[in-house]
Amino acid sequence: MTTSRRKFIKISALGLGGIAATTTALNMFGSNSYLDELVRENVAKNLKRSATYCEVCFWKCAAWAYTTEEGDIKKIIGNDEDSHCYGRLCPRGTGGVGMYNDEDRLKTPLIRTTIDGEETFREASWEEALDLIAEKFNGIKEKYGAESLGLLKHGAPGNHLEHLFKNNEN
Repeated sequence: MTTSRRKFIKISALGLGGIAATTTALNMFGSNSYLDELVRENVAKNLKRSATYCEVCFWKCAAWAYTTEEGDIKKIIGNDEDSHCYGRLCPRGTGGVGMYNDEDRLKTPLIRTTIDGEETFREASWEEALDLIAEKFNGIKEKYGAESLGLLKHGAPGNHLEHLFKNNEN
């Protein structure tokens, strides 16, 4: 089944209209400050509050991290005084706790490999992974020139890769 361009535009316009109406209603009626305060009070009961900022994107919204005595992050909420978020973090920001607590998150580099004809990944040391990246970058540089490589980074974690692009020939 194919969708006509006209139908696609109609559906897109309806979606954008719905977003605009929702945003207008939220701005008109404001957030539910009673619920916001209730969440803050309950979160803060047995947890330590520390000033931080969200590293999920480049905006770096100011936030409060609530941690246990052991340092485990339990909740991240926006800082009311931040002009980017006014006390609210986007879904990615509030999901930031998962970056630290998710048992399925990557904790070691993985290298693609083929076993019995099936592509899979194997764990590797950081040294092995970075050597492989350097080898691949050097191959591209030799074949196509250094200007064919570029780094597109998103948020602070991208800074960890900048050293790979420095000229080490000097």
